[in-house]
Amino acid sequence: MLAEGIQGLTAMVWADYVLTTDFAAIRAVLRHHADACHLGVGTGSGPDGWEQAVHAFIECPLVGGRAALDHTDAAVITLLSRNDIAVGDMQRCLSALQSYFPETARVLVGACRTSRCRAEIQITGVLCRQREAAARPGEEPAAAPLPATAIPPAAGKAAGKGRRKTAAVQAELPLQEVSLGMFSRSSPTVVNGENLDVPTFQRRGVFIDAGD
Repeated sequence: MLAEGIQGLTAMVWADYVLTTDFAAIRAVLRHHADACHLGVGTGSGPDGWEQAVHAFIECPLVGGRAALDHTDAAVITLLSRNDIAVGDMQRCLSALQSYFPETARVLVGACRTSRCRAEIQITGVLCRQREAAARPGEEPAAAPLPATAIPPAAGKAAGKGRRKTAAVQAELPLQEVSLGMFSRSSPTVVNGENLDVPTFQRRGVFIDAGD
C-alpha cells in the first residue's frame, strides 16, 4: 500500500495529466493544513472499477472510514488509470469521492492515464486534518497587589484663627498592576523579602503621572 501511495503522489511530477491541478496550490494545502496527514489508497477494476476504487479508498485502514472524511480540512487526490479508461469514468470517480468531504474542505484533484498503473483505476489521497487547538498555557498571573499604605488624610481646618483652609487632596490608591515583563518566566530575584525584578517605583508604590 505504501508503494502504491508513493506512486500515486509522485505521478504529479512525471505523469501527463488529463485533469490537472496547480502544484503551488498543492504545496499551499500541505503547508497550511499539515497538522495531521493521512495517506489512503483505493483500487478497482472492471466495468464498475471506479466505484470499487472509491469504496476501497474510503475503507482504507489508514483513512479511517467515511466518518474520518467528514472531519477532513483539506485533501489532495490523484487518480491513476490505464490508457483504456474513459475520461468520463475518471471524472465520475473523482466527483463521487469529493461528495464525501465536507463542503468547507479544500479538495484538490488530478487525474492521469499511464501504463505504469498496476490496477485499472487507483485513487491516492492525502487527507489533512487540523488538530484541535491545544489549550493555551495560562496567561501570566497578575502580580499580587502592593501592600496597602496609609492614605494621607485630607487637610482639614488648620488650628488657630486667621489661617486659610487647605484644599482637600485626592490621594492615589496603590492599585497599580505590577507586571514582571520579560522576567515573568524566570526565577524571582528576592532580597530582604523584595522582588528586585519589579521596578523600584512599583515596589515603593510611587505613582508616576505619564500624562494623557
